[in-house]
Amino acid sequence: MIRRLSWVFFHQGVGRGSVFAFFALLPLVLPLEAVGRFTLAWAALLLVLQPALEAAAGTLLVRAAARGEGATTRRVALAAAGAVASLAAFLGVLSFGVRALPPVWGWLGAAFAALLPLNLLFASARGRGRFELEGIAGTVQKVFLPPLLLLLAGEGADETLPAKVLLLSAAPGWAAAALVLARRPLPSVPAPRGTAPSAAATVREAVLLALLAATSFLALRVDLGLLGAFRDLRDVGLFATASRWVEAAYVLPFGAMLALFPTLASERPGAGRLRRAAVPFAAAGLLGGAAVAAGALLLASRLYAGVGSEIAAIVVRLAPAAVPVSLSTLFGQALVARERTGLALTAAAISLTAHLTASLVLIPPLGPAGAAWAAVAGESVGAAASALLLARALARGA
Repeated sequence: MIRRLSWVFFHQGVGRGSVFAFFALLPLVLPLEAVGRFTLAWAALLLVLQPALEAAAGTLLVRAAARGEGATTRRVALAAAGAVASLAAFLGVLSFGVRALPPVWGWLGAAFAALLPLNLLFASARGRGRFELEGIAGTVQKVFLPPLLLLLAGEGADETLPAKVLLLSAAPGWAAAALVLARRPLPSVPAPRGTAPSAAATVREAVLLALLAATSFLALRVDLGLLGAFRDLRDVGLFATASRWVEAAYVLPFGAMLALFPTLASERPGAGRLRRAAVPFAAAGLLGGAAVAAGALLLASRLYAGVGSEIAAIVVRLAPAAVPVSLSTLFGQALVARERTGLALTAAAISLTAHLTASLVLIPPLGPAGAAWAAVAGESVGAAASALLLARALARGA
């Protein structure tokens, strides 16, 4: 477990830190309106791809590989790779062929087609206990993002620039993965410990996982669309930048769950172990939220001329969400590991409903500040719901 955590936090610290820097640099090389347009297109496309492919397929790959379900592993990998390639081709035709969509959609489709299969490879490796593949190759891919952005930035850059940078960063990531696998290939999936799920059961679980990921994603991104509808693209850019600062606080709990999930899937720990795990997860969220709030207060005004104080104020309001997000990560994934994905989806839906209700009330009069308060409220409700549903599942011996 220590080795797993070391590789995970190397990737989360260096790699995710580079992603944070990439998004934090966008307002320095693009107007806020262009940042807003890119963010809306990125969020809309990710709403489709991340739940269905990266979250659902990735979770199934980790769980199947950890349990020795080789047929499920192959089935999921082939279906996911085919789906992302088809969607990227469709977006390319619409963007560059018939020009029914802006070019940013085609560039984003190509970027996701190159990056999502790499993430699925990492998921399969995690299920086999090979965390170093993601630790090395994933970090290499991400550290190229900030320098590529600055290298390609120039006069006249528009919202397609970040998408092109994402696409280019896939090349060093795949090259690093090839070198790691050439030195030490992935082992075969071990023999299953019990009866593997049928294809129909796998599809049902994939649908639930996709719905869970989509609901969770909307809870984090719904305010971008509402700000665009009720306010303007400048407010979208402000909140998108502040959100990226706060998402840096999620690195510790998210990384810990990546290392812990194979154990949750194979051993299914009971209530006592999960209660003990909740303490460090909550502490990680608290420390992460405090750190990003302090960092924004110290650095935002120096980084963003004219809007730094506005961004810092949003970060401070949004930072408390890190604690409930950390707890929801633990409780929700514990339910998924026990095949109680429906309960995890219920908790996420409750969170989204609370978040959306608060956002509709607060965003029109308060703008990004209201979006921040709504996010904290929604995540807090979601954490409480996931804790109650997990306790119910454990009491019933599920």
